[in-house]
Amino acid sequence: MPKSILRQFIEIITRSGIFLSFGAALTTYMSTLLLNLKFDLGIFLASFFITFSIYNFNRKTDEKEDFISYPERFSFVVKHSRYLFIGALISCIFAVLIAFNRSIETAAILISPLIIATLYGVAWVPKPLNEKVKFRRLKEIPILKDFFVALGWFAIPFLATYYWFESITISTWLVASFIFIRIYIGAVIFDVRDVTGDKMTGIKTLPVLIGEKRTILLLTLLNTASLFLFLFITYQGLLPSFMNIINIGISLYGYMFLYLSASHMVNKKFLCDVIVDGEYIMAGLLALIGVMFF
Repeated sequence: MPKSILRQFIEIITRSGIFLSFGAALTTYMSTLLLNLKFDLGIFLASFFITFSIYNFNRKTDEKEDFISYPERFSFVVKHSRYLFIGALISCIFAVLIAFNRSIETAAILISPLIIATLYGVAWVPKPLNEKVKFRRLKEIPILKDFFVALGWFAIPFLATYYWFESITISTWLVASFIFIRIYIGAVIFDVRDVTGDKMTGIKTLPVLIGEKRTILLLTLLNTASLFLFLFITYQGLLPSFMNIINIGISLYGYMFLYLSASHMVNKKFLCDVIVDGEYIMAGLLALIGVMFF
């Protein structure tokens, strides 16, 4: 039976990285609002382009894992590999040009996630040293795999700040920390989905080491801690009052996908590609709603 047009559309935008890249752009938009910076199409596009390029470069380095854990995406990437690679290369060039047009500092911040992604996915540790440190790339360091994923997104508020030639403040660090926590939770949910492939390829993620149930429990506790921490931070006046809308909305959204992951009520691939990655789009929309009414 032929696939519906909607299903084909969802598969294209999620497996190509377009959906995630749009989420990164909206997360940047959220950061500009929280830091009281002006919105500019340039930084929106730069965030989209650099995320799109990183996503598709990573698909090449993660082929072995995808073949086991996500054969549908593997087939999609192989089928369209030429177009995706060219698109990723052009996107990377556009992103860097936009950033360099503002300042060297802006370009350096923009490029930092690309550097992290390269060290994360490419085997760069020499074989003699590999025998001692027990990893060839950052994603093979036990438990810390998702830390490096979140670290790349941690740069977004700093990118927005340098883009407008502003100084780094405590608010910049707080917004970056909020994004880091949200990305970390989402990244670990992806590890729950990919647990079989990670076991077979020797990637020691949290679900591989402690199991799915304990992982979901820890993420639920982290989600709760984040909720109350940023309620307190906003109460102290360190972030705008509409941060409460973002914080409460995103935390409730997190409880939802954590429950769906634990209950197996939704296909895990759909859960991760659409619902979990949809959190970043939700963040931007909640920021827009918050700034309109607060």
